[in-house]
Formats: sequence, C-alpha cells, structure tokens
Amino acid sequence: MCHTSSDTLPALAASARDTSGLTFALHQLPMNNADESIWTNENEGLYSNFFRIGYNTFEFILDFGQSYIESERESLHTRIVTAPSYAKALIEVLQQSVAEYERKFGPIPPSSGPSEGDETC
Repeated sequence: MCHTSSDTLPALAASARDTSGLTFALHQLPMNNADESIWTNENEGLYSNFFRIGYNTFEFILDFGQSYIESERESLHTRIVTAPSYAKALIEVLQQSVAEYERKFGPIPPSSGPSEGDETC
C-alpha cells in the first residue's frame, strides 16, 4: 500500500455529534503550513498497514503498526486509548473522509489484508 505525497492535503472539515451533545471535528491542513505549535519534537508521521482493536466497558484500544509477508509477527508502534463516544466519532469522521476521497479520486480498491481463516483479534 503506497501513496504519493503532496505538499497539501485537501481542505476537509468533518464532524460528528455523540449523544451527550459533544462535537468532534477533523481538519486536514496543508502539510507545509501545519500549525507547528501543536507538534512536539517526538511527533512524526508513521506508516501503518496493520490495525488491532480491542475494547472493554470503558474504552477502545486502537493499535497501529506494520506487517510484512517476510516477517513472522507484526510490529506495533502506536496505541491510542479512547472513550467509546470518541471511537464512534472517529468512525463517522473516517467514513466522511473516505467518501470525500472517493468522490475526488475514485473508488478505493479492496485491501489485500488477511485472507479468510487467518487469525484476527
């Protein structure tokens, strides 16, 4: 899975509202003009083609990493723990973003992820 980078991402604002009335928003900014004040030196973009999701009564756990055919195991690099309402908002914003992407660039082909019968979480 590879993509070409560009100096800017399309301007996009998407929001979702949960049952408590909180509003969540995602804004994609030009990569070369991003607000430097929100980034620390430790932040960097990391490629991910492996995702693992778990949950309990109080939270969702989202693991991101890389998986390669040559490797016997996945390499995880990021874990995000969030409340169920934020996980639901993330899904809604991601669906809106994918729909906008497909309107602009055409349909996204199916993933060549794990085949049927492979172990998943």
